[in-house]
Amino acid sequence: MAIVVKDTEGFGISYVEGEELDEVLLDILADIEAEITALGTEICAGTCKVKAKPGSMAYTADMSAIYQMSPSGKWTKIGG
Repeated sequence: MAIVVKDTEGFGISYVEGEELDEVLLDILADIEAEITALGTEICAGTCKVKAKPGSMAYTADMSAIYQMSPSGKWTKIGG
């Protein structure tokens, strides 16, 4: 099981411990759908944490599940 998290420009994410999390438009690649459904709005990638901005995308490598972060902060299945 693995998840790759990048901002939509293809760069890694970063944060400073103790500061408010940045809201970032994310592109998340997961091995399986269960990894996506387990995500919340706060996303960890290694030692980095950010808040997923509405419009962020998460999908499985085989594209069998495609989710988008809704304005209400929910991962919503839109394809697959």
